[in-house]
Amino acid sequence: MKRENDMVERYIYASTKNLPRGSRADIERELRTLIDDLLEERCAGREPTEKDVRVVLTELGTPAEIREKYDTRPARALIGPEYYVQYKWALAVVLGALALGVVLAQVLEVVTGERALSDMGLGLLAGLAWGLGCGFTAVTLLFAFFERRGVKLERADDTIENLPPVPQHSELIPRWESIAGLAMCALMLLVFLAFPQVICAVVDMGARMQRVTVFDVDALRAQWPWIALFGLAGMAREVFHLIEGRYTMRVLAADLGCAVVSALLACLIFLGKDLMNPTFLRVMENIGLSGLPLELFARFQAVFLGVMLFALAIDLLDSAVKVLRLYCNRS
Repeated sequence: MKRENDMVERYIYASTKNLPRGSRADIERELRTLIDDLLEERCAGREPTEKDVRVVLTELGTPAEIREKYDTRPARALIGPEYYVQYKWALAVVLGALALGVVLAQVLEVVTGERALSDMGLGLLAGLAWGLGCGFTAVTLLFAFFERRGVKLERADDTIENLPPVPQHSELIPRWESIAGLAMCALMLLVFLAFPQVICAVVDMGARMQRVTVFDVDALRAQWPWIALFGLAGMAREVFHLIEGRYTMRVLAADLGCAVVSALLACLIFLGKDLMNPTFLRVMENIGLSGLPLELFARFQAVFLGVMLFALAIDLLDSAVKVLRLYCNRS
């Protein structure tokens, strides 16, 4: 009976995993009751066999058909019903992070004297309009791409004969990780594309505090196509994690692809170009910095690239270990 119960649980999981969370528990209970009633009617008091369970589940329909029956959301839209819940989450996170970033950047400009307090309102509105518009466009295009290019939640083997296993807790990708990753990608894009001047050092020049940008703002902004693609690659990875919801070989393949693309884009941005602000190093020398700290600042561009590549490698390794460990445990 354990095998038959496992098949029922896998069927219910496959049928409800992408339905809205608010109604998922009720639908699970309804399906479980319906299956029990059908099995009781078919078996007439005897213990159900695996064949009985297969017949009943086949009569009910495939998990895709069950989802279509219970999902009342519009079926034809730019973002389909399978993705809509995750799309709303991603949109809320990205827009919230961008709004917070714009506000903080505007406050920093006022504090450092770059912008007058009287001009903050207009700058804030312009920044919010630009940032939120770009964030909405990026998230919508990513989900629309997944929708149109066949990055489907339902696998080809999502049938009665080969139902996906119900995931253990260790297999699930915590939603907060995807949310934090999306927020970080959004803030990175905002800083490097709109407010690169916030990457700075504030030094005491005696009479007043002076802000010195680490990067040459114009040179960095000239790299905007590669920076935008770098941010979108990171967002695509987190969106796929949000959609998949569990560690699988598909997740590992997506992480590998995004890591390779991100590493190549990072090299395109930082290798062979002088993006550093020459004034920054002189100011560091004038305030008495020397030795290894000064050497690190002198090579800050290469150090920054190295940190980015190291972070990408560690992230990919972490994903590979989690996926391969789960597959080894199953086998």
